Amino acid sequence: MSFGFGIMAGQAGLTVFEAVMISLLNLTSAGQVAGVEVIAAGGTLAEMALVQLTVNIRYALMALSLSQKLDERFTMPHRLILAHGITDEIFGVCSAQREPLTPAFMYGITAVSIFGWVTGTFLGAAAGALLPASVTAAMIASAEALPSTPMELVNRLTEQAVTPSTAETARSTLALHAAQLMPFTLYCVM
Repeated sequence: MSFGFGIMAGQAGLTVFEAVMISLLNLTSAGQVAGVEVIAAGGTLAEMALVQLTVNIRYALMALSLSQKLDERFTMPHRLILAHGITDEIFGVCSAQREPLTPAFMYGITAVSIFGWVTGTFLGAAAGALLPASVTAAMIASAEALPSTPMELVNRLTEQAVTPSTAETARSTLALHAAQLMPFTLYCVM
């Protein structure tokens, strides 16, 4: 997704630096895509704020849920710093932990996540300027078609709502279903 976002940001007229800064400061793929669309359409700051609030409100709920699992060493400065890094993936990993979440654990997974996301954005924005338009269009289309979480994947494939009882199914069948989506991805890229 971050690679596709980098390409999309470049196509919207943003520089590689601007795309990377958006990824660094706004760790939400859906929010970033919506934000770039508002920028490309010449939207106002009020429109941007409303879009971001609507798209990203779920992170407040995730943070509330994770706050119940925090170790006593989680001081307010730790909470404020690490709140920036709560993403769907971080929430999923942290929710699966049986022990209380320590600041060291959270800093570690957040750092890896941010590094991967920003690096992917940089590579996508840089490559987007070099690749033919047909290739970049196919990459964006395939990235948008893929589910962003294992639960969304199961939802799409089974056409049923994912509940806590099916969350384990989402994790255990992710590789199999992702392999089933590969022909579509390869078709779009070629």
